[in-house]
Amino acid sequence: MRTVYPSFLMLLIIMCSSLALSASNLHPPKPRPAALHVSFGPRTNGAEGGANGSFNLKVRANSWLPVTEAVLVKYYVTGTATEGADYDTLVHTVRIPGSWFGRGNVTIPIKVIDDGVYEDTEHIQIGILEARSVFHRRVDFDTSKITIDIADNDTSIPPDLKISVTTTDGTEGGSNGGITFSLQGNYIAPEDIVIAYNYTYPQSENTAVPGGDFDLNLAVILPKGAHSVTAPVTIYDDTQIETTEEVSVDFLYIYGADIGLPWYLNATGAGVNIYDNDGRLIITSTNGHEGGADGSFIFRLPPGVTAPVNGISIRFEVWGSAVQYTDYMGLTTDFGEVILPEGASELVLPLQIVDDNEAEPTEEVVIHVYEVSTIGYYPVALPYTVINDAALIEDNDSTALRQKMPGNELTVYPNPVVNNVIVTIPAAFTGGQAAVILSDINGRVIRRVVVKNRKEVLNVSDLPHGTYFITVTNGKKQLTKTIVK
Repeated sequence: MRTVYPSFLMLLIIMCSSLALSASNLHPPKPRPAALHVSFGPRTNGAEGGANGSFNLKVRANSWLPVTEAVLVKYYVTGTATEGADYDTLVHTVRIPGSWFGRGNVTIPIKVIDDGVYEDTEHIQIGILEARSVFHRRVDFDTSKITIDIADNDTSIPPDLKISVTTTDGTEGGSNGGITFSLQGNYIAPEDIVIAYNYTYPQSENTAVPGGDFDLNLAVILPKGAHSVTAPVTIYDDTQIETTEEVSVDFLYIYGADIGLPWYLNATGAGVNIYDNDGRLIITSTNGHEGGADGSFIFRLPPGVTAPVNGISIRFEVWGSAVQYTDYMGLTTDFGEVILPEGASELVLPLQIVDDNEAEPTEEVVIHVYEVSTIGYYPVALPYTVINDAALIEDNDSTALRQKMPGNELTVYPNPVVNNVIVTIPAAFTGGQAAVILSDINGRVIRRVVVKNRKEVLNVSDLPHGTYFITVTNGKKQLTKTIVK
């Protein structure tokens, strides 16, 4: 007969093992309890200009064993108080030292900042984010948060608080302007405050026109929690030459539900200047030729821009190597003025070339503009740009004629003279230390001019009637002519 006992025993062992494994899955082992526990200890509130706040973190053992190792704790901060503005920035990590007495704790100070701003009592909320033992023992911690208050020390906003007004000017085609309303000191608005205003009347010639020169809302809200607000002045870029205009406003009222009226402004009105960008005059020239085309000076406004009412005054003076009435006509050697008429955008000042039958180098007429302005009770100086202020006069006389020119002749014209005398200087006397000297019959030197060109102009209009001498010298030799005034 065959024996089966060993197989039966093996089957019984396997069945018992399976039952034991199933029982362990139904009842897993309990987790190992934490050895340490971190919680909050005493806390103190703070106040601006007074005591600082603080909070305490402590560690306890969950058994009879003492807390011999340090515990590192990370914490987070929320609340209505702003870190770095209402109190100094915290580290957010702290080390609680161990203790043989079974307890460890640490106090974290909160340094309150006295910001000078009126505000409600603010709050700091602190919670534990993580805690771990340096010996790697398991640590648990409180999950609730604590609250620390920061009391304000600033007085409530007074009912007669001033609102200061500052303005920012603007430019057509450039930056816009603005009117800024700011609360006195460091106060902030406890609620939304409405500031309303209107345009100043009567308006003057320099008053900007709403909708034509600028755009501005006639009320602005100073938001709750803000110290100031700016009402933007949007400036329109037109093509009209204008004086500097002003956006002028007067204030109607200031309104807030709980601000304790009346508040008042420290200004009865405000003005924003609008600077014009359309008056820049461009100055250029064209060259001329003896026996051919005349030259000219051209004064031109930007495209689309025309001269305003009464026109634009352009004042200038003329100089250069070419001589009035001898080399050209049409300008004055003294100070002159021309008018760009109302509605015009360009003015051409002709330079009539004189064909003098004198062989000479290319000469030039230089126009120096020193003032451009509108015409009226309130003239406005306008900017200008010089592209070319010199017109050249090309000579047409032959080389043969040029070779026949005397090289040592000094001429003066006109003679007698009333205002200006033109001195033609021999070529041998030009350059170096050559000079033209005007003296009276007693030998007294009245004027001395360093020679720069072969023709120099002397103004003698301020001299009394009489006889005078014009001498040209280069230090080695000289020539003299007599003139009568």
